[in-house]
Amino acid sequence: MQLDQAADDRQAQAGAVLFAAEEGVEEVGGLVAVEFLFNYQGIGLLIYEAARQKDLPLLTAGVLVVGITYLVVTLIADILYAALNPRIRYGAAE
Repeated sequence: MQLDQAADDRQAQAGAVLFAAEEGVEEVGGLVAVEFLFNYQGIGLLIYEAARQKDLPLLTAGVLVVGITYLVVTLIADILYAALNPRIRYGAAE
């Protein structure tokens, strides 16, 4: 019995893609705390300062940027997962 090494590699890569996407999203979630604690200049500190000063347009823009980044990262992860795992197909069932 021969094993299809390429198929096994794709399935292993698919899991790694999902793991990397989840870790990236968790890192974005910790931006505010890390940037506040270590006084780094970044979007997390910008969001914190906007909330503290009640600057709603800046707060909205910062949250929107983080949200869009999250959506793009998860979309790319889903597309890569479908490309690497032949058993996954999105769309209408036939």
